[in-house]
Amino acid sequence: MTQKHISKKIWLIALPILAGMFLLTSKGASAANLANFKAGYIISDYQMTDYGSMTEGEIQDFLWSKGKCYNTNFSGVGTRVDYFSDSTPPTTWHVSNGHTVCLAEENMRGESAAHIIWQAAQDYRINPKVLIVLIQKETGLITDPIPNSWDYQRTAGYGCPDTAACSEKYYGFKNQIRNAAYLFRIVMDGNSSYYPIGNNYIQYNPNAGCGGSVVYIQNLATSALYRYTPYQPNAGALAAGYGTASCGAYGNRNFYAYFEDWFGDIVDEGFALPDSSEVVEGEYIIKMSLDNATALDLAGGSSANGANIQTYTDNNSGAQRWQIASDNNGSYIIKNSSTGKVLDVAGGSTKNGANVQAYEYNGSCAQKWHIVKNADKSYSVYSACSGRALDVAGGRTGGGSNVQIYRPNNSAAQKWNLVPVRTLSDGEYTISSVTASNKVVDIAGGVNGATNGTNIQIHASNKTEAQKWKLTYGKDGYYTILNPKTGKVLDVIGAGTTDGTNVQLYASNNTCAQKWQIQKNGEGYTIFSACSGLSMSTKNENVQINVRNNSKEQKWSFKFVSPIEEGTYTIQSELKNTMTVDVAGGSGADGANIQLFTSNGSGAQKWKVAINEDGSYTIKNVASGKVLDVAGGRMSDGANIQLYKQNNSCAQKWRIVTNEDRTYTLYSMCSEKVLDVAGGRMSDGANIQLHGYNSSKAQKWKFVVTH
Repeated sequence: MTQKHISKKIWLIALPILAGMFLLTSKGASAANLANFKAGYIISDYQMTDYGSMTEGEIQDFLWSKGKCYNTNFSGVGTRVDYFSDSTPPTTWHVSNGHTVCLAEENMRGESAAHIIWQAAQDYRINPKVLIVLIQKETGLITDPIPNSWDYQRTAGYGCPDTAACSEKYYGFKNQIRNAAYLFRIVMDGNSSYYPIGNNYIQYNPNAGCGGSVVYIQNLATSALYRYTPYQPNAGALAAGYGTASCGAYGNRNFYAYFEDWFGDIVDEGFALPDSSEVVEGEYIIKMSLDNATALDLAGGSSANGANIQTYTDNNSGAQRWQIASDNNGSYIIKNSSTGKVLDVAGGSTKNGANVQAYEYNGSCAQKWHIVKNADKSYSVYSACSGRALDVAGGRTGGGSNVQIYRPNNSAAQKWNLVPVRTLSDGEYTISSVTASNKVVDIAGGVNGATNGTNIQIHASNKTEAQKWKLTYGKDGYYTILNPKTGKVLDVIGAGTTDGTNVQLYASNNTCAQKWQIQKNGEGYTIFSACSGLSMSTKNENVQINVRNNSKEQKWSFKFVSPIEEGTYTIQSELKNTMTVDVAGGSGADGANIQLFTSNGSGAQKWKVAINEDGSYTIKNVASGKVLDVAGGRMSDGANIQLYKQNNSCAQKWRIVTNEDRTYTLYSMCSEKVLDVAGGRMSDGANIQLHGYNSSKAQKWKFVVTH
């Protein structure tokens, strides 16, 4: 079958007499507001798939309201219409009791038209209103006062290409309706490659000489209409209402107009799927705007298909980390970092209250989302299937609230904060360009005399104070990049958002001009301005922001200036300097407990410290070769510290911060919790755990070089 196999010849050409009569009796151009017609978004996915919109009885009543056929002026010979013939008989009409019989009162082998439409809608999960309008725009059978066998055999135009005769194997009212519904369902399930979401060239008429234009198709339902009738109306066709125009095509225009006239807003009560905002691809914690201590969470961290999505207290675990990536067609895919499963609307539903789950990626619209930035800097997340918003059921805060999709209502329950995940440890770095590893971010003219507005450049490394930068990760997920010597930070001039805006040195003021998102990007890192999402770039050795192009000029390397050099140490507790971090019983087994114990010089108390690329540390036991690890990757207070084989997870990486008293605090790279002696005990065997920071001696450590 070709891509046009179901596009019927425009019926007002094929049936000039009946078509002309039908046009004269239609509501006219003023009924439907065709000024609102959008070639790329003709009908919402919700309206296409709302198969419960009408009962069989309501369909029957509607057919009666549109087609009470008591035409007594018919002069032809009345014969029974052949609704099911697989050949082309002479055209016949059905006349009974002195009047023509219309669709609403026909009986087709014991089934009414209303029942056939309703059953197809249920079986293929397509809105019966769509099937009713499809019939009308193809043959006018819904309102036709003198329907004939031709109308019933080709009811929905299925199997009738523009360049050939209709295929007889698709003849018959029921056959036509069910095949049409089936085709729409194929497209809605993402199983059609014709006119996909994205840019498509759509003709204005079957005659290619009439031209066309590129249309950005926004959703599957609109794709389905073009799969059925692959033409768009030109300006003349839209201006003509239900009438004709030079080089016009009317199928999709009439579908839009009849749906609007008969059933109301075709794009779902005035709501159209909004275009996505530009979102930096990367890893995020997605927090409730209503309660920033609560995050989007994969229940139980489950990797099963169908695992529920809920909100839960922010714990920075893998269950709450989400990779956001563009599908290059205007939507985003939101993938759980831990399981690889993606955010999915259960069953591809478009209903209010449909559940949101995690599921293996399949490319359907149920797994694609439009992410839109709101005026208050929060984001709303809309299902590409329906335009329904990601919503916390009941607007409840706190752990365990279910996540669903729901009609957009601009409430706080539908607003989310995208918090970039930490990618680099806090600390001091030099920042070099990937284009020239010997050149680093530098204050022009050096630190002496550096003032607000001093230019930032790249310059050959000279290890001066002008080339040192302290990174601090904020609760909002953005870094500030401060020069310790001047106390000033990297700043986008005027908080600019245009390509080529310069980067300068400026006093800290906590604006978006001084906040940066840092994402790992292959061989280096990309640094994005929080104001615009533009990337920090080097051009002719100047530093500025530019539209992201993934070039080497926008990639940077960070070299950590370590407070602790790589080497072998004992780790003493500030509680008592004779007590050290120790492997219980000197065990080398996975899961061996880490405790506090009197210093004895054994291998169980010697630790090799290594610096990772991201500025974090790995702390490896010399005797066993295994590393300090947060058991189970847990992020709660009291999470146990154990010995475990190295796997490079965040549970085995530590951020070491220097305190004013020259001790150190060790933060887990999975959370903001720190290495802690349980209960502040100073006895042999005291357990070592994770705990929220409280600045006590139980959380302070000294690294003593050993051999």
